[in-house]
Amino acid sequence: MVRLVDVDARVAALVLEYSQSPPAGPLDPRASLRNDLGVDSLSLVSVAVTLGDELGIDLVEWGADLGKLETLADLVALGHALARASPSTTTGKS
Repeated sequence: MVRLVDVDARVAALVLEYSQSPPAGPLDPRASLRNDLGVDSLSLVSVAVTLGDELGIDLVEWGADLGKLETLADLVALGHALARASPSTTTGKS
């Protein structure tokens, strides 16, 4: 189970794992997934599918439009949307 507050960290870890040119410093939310981070189309699909699987969401059934993902912030936003839709996600609140 992925906590909603952990989505940002999980997305960042996945992007760094698949990045062809990881940055030396912290990730910039405005960074282009393709141009700045070197995440090609196939890797982007892998990142999104992995995130969906971890959250218990089938991206095809959910209707995710991966073609609109251009920046790290876009991918984080997708992660949060998936987390909100996931029955297995907690908010970290009691």
